[in-house]
Amino acid sequence: MPINTIMYHYVRNNENYPYDTYCRRIEEFRHQIDLFIAKSKILNPADKDEINYYLNSTNDIGYLITFDDGYIDHYDCAKYLASKNCSGYFFPVIDAIEGKLLDVNAIHILIGNRENKIQNMLTYIKEYCLKNEIKVLLGKKLVDIEYYMKNIVFTESKDRFDKEEIIVLKRLLQRDIPETENRNFICTLLLKEFYGDRYKRIVQNLYLDVKKMRKMKKLGMLFGSHGCTHRWLQKLTYDEQKRELTESVEYLKKLELIEENDPICICYPYGSYNDNTLRILNEINADIGFTTKVGASKIDKKTCDVNFLLERWDTNDCWDSEFRKPILPRQ
Repeated sequence: MPINTIMYHYVRNNENYPYDTYCRRIEEFRHQIDLFIAKSKILNPADKDEINYYLNSTNDIGYLITFDDGYIDHYDCAKYLASKNCSGYFFPVIDAIEGKLLDVNAIHILIGNRENKIQNMLTYIKEYCLKNEIKVLLGKKLVDIEYYMKNIVFTESKDRFDKEEIIVLKRLLQRDIPETENRNFICTLLLKEFYGDRYKRIVQNLYLDVKKMRKMKKLGMLFGSHGCTHRWLQKLTYDEQKRELTESVEYLKKLELIEENDPICICYPYGSYNDNTLRILNEINADIGFTTKVGASKIDKKTCDVNFLLERWDTNDCWDSEFRKPILPRQ
């Protein structure tokens, strides 16, 4: 049987924060972990032999627990896992460790604003692009923002959890407004417009710091690369990808969050990768690569990059919202 790898991002109770986000509530997370332990086994990500055994086993099934982006929420998750004699994989972004607000999180903060509608933000972006004559990418073409707004919903596949207007906002601020500097600047303008100075306090309490991560390491947690800047890897050149991946691994090694005998694990931001990504993972002798494709982690006998294309379940695939209880992912 394959490994059920579970993917977490925010693990928090929204009422304790100044904005809402898609999250697993703390007690829900604990109930899920308890269920996985009761029904099977949470694997030790440091044990390469154990991981390979379960990936190739036809009889046994295990669980891997992974956490993307390096949120401060994950510190308590690590402590709970350790209390159950379990471990997990944590994927912080280097820019976040250094205190920079990631675009992906700026967007989460904007989407979670309780006082304004997403449409207000889209109107702000449209007016800004029109005023500054900024064209945006629709597919491979640069088009007028008004044309983009009318047509993107017909060219983008629907997200499993997001509404269409949220998909539009995310795509514009993640990739379709050309140039990283433009997107960063617009994100900052939006945060100031819709939050004022409050957003700075939010950022200060968003990410794990090095001290907490070192404590997590002592508890038996493992760390892997999620890139330096959390960019879409498939949108980057080979050299840009090489820097993103190699520099992030080396940074974590310098912090002693990746030690000599630890497996080298890469988690692709946004699940984005291409042939260059897989080539680089081979060159740096990586052990595992995680996507965001939905499903169990399993060996694909048809590809030579068997450990670099591992699928994961989202935490929502393991939660029954109707009956408010944890469930096992459906194969």
